[in-house]
Amino acid sequence: AALAGMVKHMGPLDYLLPMRMSEDLKAVEIEEWTGFVEQIAEQSIYEVLILDIDEGIRGVYELLRMCTEIHVAVIKEEVAQAKLFQFEEELHLMGYDDVKQKMVKKELEG
Repeated sequence: AALAGMVKHMGPLDYLLPMRMSEDLKAVEIEEWTGFVEQIAEQSIYEVLILDIDEGIRGVYELLRMCTEIHVAVIKEEVAQAKLFQFEEELHLMGYDDVKQKMVKKELEG
């Protein structure tokens, strides 16, 4: 019921507004994120949940581990390619090869 009051609508898309302060986002523990995602998955009508997240979220790799697919925008530009390589290396070094395997890369114009 609390979730229903937070949901906004745009055509067929339901969404939650982003947090106003990035510091608030950083204060949320990974257990809160995973519990929130599990609650949505178990107690809602949604078949697909899209998360727009970055490294600003504590425990972001654990959150990514919960996903069945991870869509990554890819730009054929040197700095962007280096960042993607760094991200993939970090996943490997930290033991998240399973997360890396779920990545679906979508090439965008630079």
